[in-house]
Order: sequence, then structure tokens, then C-alpha cells
Amino acid sequence: MLAVVDASIPVRDLVCACSAGLADNRPITDMNYIEESHGRPELMITVLPKSNKIVGLSLNGRLHDDYWDTVVEAAVKGCNDIFNFMNKGVREHMVDLSASLGCADD
Repeated sequence: MLAVVDASIPVRDLVCACSAGLADNRPITDMNYIEESHGRPELMITVLPKSNKIVGLSLNGRLHDDYWDTVVEAAVKGCNDIFNFMNKGVREHMVDLSASLGCADD
């Protein structure tokens, strides 16, 4: 992403992806190997956070309809958390880049 920023390519939104599933009937985000290997359903979701659009979705296993909304919400929240982290990194990079070019505001 930083290479795109450095190349001055305009970006409208960042693409963020996250997985979520169920453990003891509770949603969990970013399942680890042990959680995945127990055959639990895993939903992978890709989001454009600024426009709040889901642009990709994949489900491994079966997920009861009663849990669908809860797991989707957990995955979207994970994507938004990733977006906030990425956005902060891009902004910090831009400040550093501006300072190195002598463009920083005093």
C-alpha cells in the first residue's frame, strides 16, 4: 500500500479482509490454526470500509442462519479494525515522507 502512496496514485478506499467463525456459539475473529482445524465454519469477508461495501465473501463449512448476522458483523468489525490500523500507517508514512521532502508544516 505504501508503494501506491509513494507513487502518488489516488486511492478511494482500502481493501480489507478478515475471517470470522464460531466457538462455543460465540463469534470469533481471525481464527487461528487450532480453531480452524476443529472443523468450525469460517467466513472470509472482504470489505471496502469507507463505503461499507462487502466485495468478497467465502464460507468454509456450514453456518446456521441463526448465527449468520453475528458472524458477518464480527468479520466486518475485524475489517474495520484492520482499516483503522492501515489508515494510521499510511497517514504516518505521509507525514514522514513530507518531512523528508521538506514539505512539512511547521
